[in-house]
Amino acid sequence: GGTSSNDLPNTLGGLNANYLGGKTDGFVSKILADGSAIIKSSYIGTSNYDQAIFVEIDRWDNVYLVGQSDGNMPIINANYSDANSGQFIMKLNPNLTEVIYSTVFGNGNGQPNISPAAFLVDVCGNVYVSGWGANILQGTGLTGMPVSTDAFQSGSGDGFNFYLFVLERDAESMLYGSYIGDLNAQEHVDGGTSRFDKFGVEYQSVCGGCGGSSTFPTTDGAYSSENNSSNCN
Repeated sequence: GGTSSNDLPNTLGGLNANYLGGKTDGFVSKILADGSAIIKSSYIGTSNYDQAIFVEIDRWDNVYLVGQSDGNMPIINANYSDANSGQFIMKLNPNLTEVIYSTVFGNGNGQPNISPAAFLVDVCGNVYVSGWGANILQGTGLTGMPVSTDAFQSGSGDGFNFYLFVLERDAESMLYGSYIGDLNAQEHVDGGTSRFDKFGVEYQSVCGGCGGSSTFPTTDGAYSSENNSSNCN
């Protein structure tokens, strides 16, 4: 999560034992299986605003974080990165004492672009992030995000859109990047309403018909309420 506290428990010997500065730091804690004690904690971030939003564990108990940062998150052991971008992915060892890799992705404008809605590390170690962005989050629309040649949707239209990003294991490359949404609607979602399964299939609940348009992409034959375009569907 995120904290502005300078006395997280059991940070001694962790990756970052002391508060790093800014409005908030991200943090991660490892807790005993019975919930009786915190084994280790670490602050995560820079001297500016930082927030760890989701955590995932792989089959070797390595710890993955995705979050936002207004600072310059370090690029460590990562072949892929989008310089000066506001979303970070970090892989830590199980003891929270070492960064295995750290990278950033986004449009390079120096601030967070999306509110992450789902996070996954699949059985192969690839990392999936789903989120949405708009001018109500950072003052500008969701534009300029990295997209792959096989993107479902290469542009954001009105700047209100969902975004899907897949990072190859060990931060080697971007496997996939795409916008998803109605090019004229202000679609959005509350946090935590989306999921990936371990094979990378995304299940996403969407407020997709806001602002007078209701053409969020659907498949042929699927049920939809196309006449309710004046409300959030």
